[in-house]
Amino acid sequence: MSGRAGLLLVVAVVLSACSRQNGVPDAGPTNITASTDVFWALQEAGYVVAKEKPIKSRQGCKSREYRAGKDGAVFRISVFDCREAERAAGIAANDHYRHVDSLLRNHREGGVLVRGAFVLIVRKEKGTGDQVADLMSFLSAL
Repeated sequence: MSGRAGLLLVVAVVLSACSRQNGVPDAGPTNITASTDVFWALQEAGYVVAKEKPIKSRQGCKSREYRAGKDGAVFRISVFDCREAERAAGIAANDHYRHVDSLLRNHREGGVLVRGAFVLIVRKEKGTGDQVADLMSFLSAL
């Protein structure tokens, strides 16, 4: 392989690893087909999960609200079903949601995730930054 072809290959790999749409990480493939999939996945992972009264979505997405606890940590998880992946990515790319995501992640208190047609907002109520990172990693893999 020539030096130029090798360089192009490296650039292609780096660009695919950093794939972004409007500043939002590419959601990639997801197994989530309904908001309740998040509920059941959390339960299977050992979290104690309760349904809460959902917050109203200003973007017209169907919302669900869960409170999940494990090992002394408590999280509030909002799941918005936007029906289309492009719509979910567009909502998460909104300046407001990017700012919220930045604040939550910088303080290790949660974050905003896009999983296919779903937007998940995770907020720590009680726990450590490591517990937040574990939950965010788990939800990112769904």
